[in-house]
Amino acid sequence: RARKLVNACRSSGKRRDALRDAILSIRGAQHGRDDLMREVVLLRDVDTRWSSTFLMIDHLLELYPAVDEIANRPENDDLQSLLLEPFDFGVLSDIRFFLKTFHLVQELASAQIETPCLAIVLPLYEQLIANLRLLKNALPNLSHAIESALQKIYEYQDKCRSTNMYSFAMFINPTCKLKWIDEHRTQESAVQTKEAIKEMVCIS
Repeated sequence: RARKLVNACRSSGKRRDALRDAILSIRGAQHGRDDLMREVVLLRDVDTRWSSTFLMIDHLLELYPAVDEIANRPENDDLQSLLLEPFDFGVLSDIRFFLKTFHLVQELASAQIETPCLAIVLPLYEQLIANLRLLKNALPNLSHAIESALQKIYEYQDKCRSTNMYSFAMFINPTCKLKWIDEHRTQESAVQTKEAIKEMVCIS
């Protein structure tokens, strides 16, 4: 329903303009408030864009008062059947909270513009896993989806650990060095990793 509502609201330039005007009107009424509605647009989710589903839901929930306003106009009566029910809000809010975890990690990785991000891959996986474990308790209705996500991340994590390139990238990064390896690996694993790094340094 959320996707259909977004698509319907974006279906014409007239509707997009009406939504923008409604947003500006609401922002004017909210002047001085901490929860001021952002001046953003509804976004479609697409397979080729990072975090697109999260951003679609995030923007829809924030802009919903404006969406509701234009949907109640006579010329937009076809939007009425697409409006969200209270239950929908709860579900979408949980999904937004869940997907935001991945979005924040992706943003951190994307922020590494001037330096290679290879060194932060393993730490980000560890942080993501820790966050998702906490979410399983916070969002019990999504526990199955969260567990599925965790299992997939474990697979990627194992693949990363099967090569020492990520550890080597941390070693040559002045902000990481061997600190993360010492703090997050078992003593035996840390020793093996350091030996592998020494071999790579000698070979190079």
